[in-house]
Amino acid sequence: MSAVDTLKNLAIMLDWTLEERLMLAAKMVEVEVAEGDVLLTENQPAEAAYILKQGRLKITNRGEIVGQVDTVACFGEMPVSATVLAAAPSVVYRISRHDMVDAAQRMPKLWRSLFMQISERLKRVNKRLVEVLAHSPQGFLKLDRDALITNEYSTKCVQYLGREPLAGQSLPEILNAGRPSDVASWQSVFSMVFDDVGVPLSDLFDLLTPEARIEAFGELRDLRLAFHPIYEVDGSVSAVDVGIEDITRQRELEREEEVRHGRQATLGKVYQNPDSFFSLLRLIDDVESRAAALCEGLAGGALASLRSDSDELMRQLHSLKGFSGVFGLSAVQRACHEFETGLHELAAGNAAVLPALLDGLRAACGEARVVREMIDPSLMQRLEGVVLLPQALDDLKSALVAGDVVRAAAIVEAAESI
Repeated sequence: MSAVDTLKNLAIMLDWTLEERLMLAAKMVEVEVAEGDVLLTENQPAEAAYILKQGRLKITNRGEIVGQVDTVACFGEMPVSATVLAAAPSVVYRISRHDMVDAAQRMPKLWRSLFMQISERLKRVNKRLVEVLAHSPQGFLKLDRDALITNEYSTKCVQYLGREPLAGQSLPEILNAGRPSDVASWQSVFSMVFDDVGVPLSDLFDLLTPEARIEAFGELRDLRLAFHPIYEVDGSVSAVDVGIEDITRQRELEREEEVRHGRQATLGKVYQNPDSFFSLLRLIDDVESRAAALCEGLAGGALASLRSDSDELMRQLHSLKGFSGVFGLSAVQRACHEFETGLHELAAGNAAVLPALLDGLRAACGEARVVREMIDPSLMQRLEGVVLLPQALDDLKSALVAGDVVRAAAIVEAAESI
């Protein structure tokens, strides 16, 4: 196939006349390329344009294959945003940059054809990018030098970060809401990415937030972040791409597994010292009851008359905190400590925090009761006294009605022996 025939098969030149094709073909040089030969290099000036005659070309971006071409196509007519190399032995036509400009000046139709190809190519790239972002579990956004989100961000980022619009908002302020010192620290490290401080970018990015828990549209979300520099031709960093992944469910499962392991560990300690555990449960009941009564009294405005109750509750909380530590009930320990702090504030006249602390105490102590339900029934019988199962109770009733004292005594002895 001649150069003129090749141009005839080029979609952007279907309306060209034979004379116009002959004029451009005169500037084309046929070149054979081996597999792996590079025609255009990403981010490097194009010295020539190429038209594929036969063979197959591979297009890569940042080392990733983004496409392959095995039909007549033109490359190099626009700034090089990807690397083009031969994926197989191929034949191309080469047009030098000077000859391409000269031909375009002689034939304005060439400018129009190239513009149409560039526009169509950009449209396909943008469409593909939208498709990729829509199906990717990650959200993507771009940060400028001030860590402000640019106009380039995906819809998933709006969902994950709980903000709309995102453009112009500070990412460190979103990730560290209410913690100005953390925001300042984050910003300080981020600014070093754009300066030649002699520290590898990977190390700087490791110092930024790898994971964050934020509230987005009324829900708590656990997010994982990955940072990628955007380089200029001279090697300087001009911006940073951020990938954001929602790992909320993963973290929930991990926390559930942690709770399960904690309960099993506590249960093992219960079996080693069951009597002490039941003493702990009784102390929990006493503490909860006394704390609830104190809060009810405070609601009625009886602060002065509740001083002694507060002191006694403080002593019980201290005992419960130490006692629960024996069984690894760290949540109970934390709740007791927080309630103790609340009682100190009560002494200063601040009673507003206690109702919320009571809710936290009840929730933490509920963990001990969950462990109680995990205890083997036979052990529960020994710990709680003589307990008759429903069938044994029915048998005992029948024996007593029949006056069979020996049988009744045997049923009771069997229950006591468990």
